[in-house]
Amino acid sequence: MAHVGNYLFIQKQRFSSRISARVDVEPGLEDCLIPKLTLRPIVENAFIHGLDKKRGAWEIRITAGRSPEGIYIEVRDNGIGMDRGQLRHIRERIQLLPEPPRVSGESIGLTNVAARIRLHFGEPYGLTVSGGPEDGTAVTVHLPWKGQ
Repeated sequence: MAHVGNYLFIQKQRFSSRISARVDVEPGLEDCLIPKLTLRPIVENAFIHGLDKKRGAWEIRITAGRSPEGIYIEVRDNGIGMDRGQLRHIRERIQLLPEPPRVSGESIGLTNVAARIRLHFGEPYGLTVSGGPEDGTAVTVHLPWKGQ
């Protein structure tokens, strides 16, 4: 979360009057360990694919909490969202696992994050994606709980 907080700080400096960012972490999860480069690609996608093309105020919210399987971390934006076809394509890509992480092509950020989580932790861990046109996008990371 500290790494993502630094990234959000930089983005706030760039787009100060335009962006609102909020991070809510359930008490007790502050010391939870997650794989490196799990959240930042998701937050970057929110800016690049959702918020950058949106007129008006930008909002991004990161929420972390407990789930029956472990923990979840949701990154939600109020960006332009995506149509059903785009959403279906992304969901299919992140389910084509285990496949090795990719280094080029489309959607490598989410695909790599999903692949690394699934290869490292197995089922039921990984990513889920939801949203619709003009509804923004939510990407949820599902991980086992690993404290320090």
